[in-house]
Amino acid sequence: ETFNPACTLCLYIIKKLETLLPKNMTEIMGEVCDLVPESYKDRCDDFVDKYGVQIVEFLLSSAAPHTICSLLHLCLFKEQPVAG
Repeated sequence: ETFNPACTLCLYIIKKLETLLPKNMTEIMGEVCDLVPESYKDRCDDFVDKYGVQIVEFLLSSAAPHTICSLLHLCLFKEQPVAG
């Protein structure tokens, strides 16, 4: 199992986004990167610019963080943690 930083960042950002919902989208996008560690901030800003709209749409349809990151091809489907 290889460590995938893009997947980790994606999951992290989506979990933060979930804590901000339901708010208006531009507010969420402005705030989420303030919640990540300073060392991730630039990557977070790029990530949100690139994927933000899609992610919010997925979140509003109640997709799980891992599912969303898989759909964005940032996580592999087989990396799905087993529940329990």
